[in-house]
Amino acid sequence: MGDPVSYSTAKYPQIIKKIFDFNEILQTDHKTVTVALSLNEMEILNDMVTKLEQCFALDSHYLILDKLIEWPADKIFPALDLIRIVMDNPISIKYFQMNPIFIFKLLSLAKKEGVSPTNMFLVLKSIVNIQRRDAERFLLKMFYNDIISILEIASFMDNNNVHNCLTSAMLNFTLLTTDVMDNKQRWVPILLRVIQNTSDIDSLRRSLLALGSLLHKERQLCKTISILPEYKAIEKLSNSTYEEKIRECSQDIATLVFLLK
Repeated sequence: MGDPVSYSTAKYPQIIKKIFDFNEILQTDHKTVTVALSLNEMEILNDMVTKLEQCFALDSHYLILDKLIEWPADKIFPALDLIRIVMDNPISIKYFQMNPIFIFKLLSLAKKEGVSPTNMFLVLKSIVNIQRRDAERFLLKMFYNDIISILEIASFMDNNNVHNCLTSAMLNFTLLTTDVMDNKQRWVPILLRVIQNTSDIDSLRRSLLALGSLLHKERQLCKTISILPEYKAIEKLSNSTYEEKIRECSQDIATLVFLLK
């Protein structure tokens, strides 16, 4: 299975430029001027990026994130890209431990009706990045139901970027210790929907790997998976013209389900 997946790289100049451009627009609108960054706050933001690039500890920079998370949905995506990098910083997790309301606001963005694929996959990247370390697992416990609800919403979206991040999150979940989450029944339809609908080969591979690992660890799930309509996708893949690894993984899942249902 390997190590947990993460999204650790970033194009900082592009992120900063986009935040700056959007910030100028927000400053000119009386409805959004209160969440626009001041000149001093933009300087703090630049200093934050420098420290992230050098893996230094952050300090007063987090107040900037508290402001960025309030940006309008159509302007927030560069801020979300920056936030998922902060989520990957091992030192920064202490701030989020002390301020779970920030995580609540972040996850709420992905649960809004009509959430854009861009905002969804950037929130999913943050979820993936907080799955990596033991120190961050408490956030998964605290917000487990919210996270699973987001993964369910994402599984219905027809977007390869969303599927890619979604399957990374599901693969990471299968790597976590069993004491993190108790009920994994909701994982199965999420994975099956992606397997059935995605056109992204990497997402298909990860979904099958995650599902196979889940069924191996939680064998009681084999009793219910075969009656789900989406399970037919596994049977089709086991006889498909896809690459050998995809066929083999599908056949292994089908065999395990047949023996244990």
